[in-house]
Amino acid sequence: MPQTPDTGAATAEPDTAAEEAAKLLEEARKQAKELGSQAGFDRMTAARFFASEIEGLNKKNIKAPSVKRAPKATDLGTIDGSGVRRVFNARHGELQACYERALKSDPELRGKVTLTVRIGDGGAPVMTRARSSQLKSKTVLNCMEITSKKWLFPAPQGGTVLVNKPYTFEPKI
Repeated sequence: MPQTPDTGAATAEPDTAAEEAAKLLEEARKQAKELGSQAGFDRMTAARFFASEIEGLNKKNIKAPSVKRAPKATDLGTIDGSGVRRVFNARHGELQACYERALKSDPELRGKVTLTVRIGDGGAPVMTRARSSQLKSKTVLNCMEITSKKWLFPAPQGGTVLVNKPYTFEPKI
């Protein structure tokens, strides 16, 4: 049975097919009465068969296939907090540059941004996300994510570490 690609729910095609089968069955009955021929009987038999098959499909509970999600990474590692702060402080200017480029086209641009970094083996970021409910510029947020992905932090011990760092950006007066 066809499935819609986004939800996996059954489509409405069986209802349309059932209507067509019912019409075909009615037409075959009329033809069989009028002609009394074997052809009418064969069409009526086929129509009944298809109608019962389609009715059975309509009655079946068709469930969408289940989707198994990848397990979430567990950030069980530990890291040198002062080393992480040093990296954020030393690289703040790079994030400021992302903001100031966008500020040229939108002088009112301002807001708080939370930069989330998952630090993996060797101190390399394995994931970065910049989120803000105030600063309405995807360009700035994307720039911050790309920029921070290039940073190098102290290597965590015992697994990955998730770090959140808030920043506030405002135009200089």
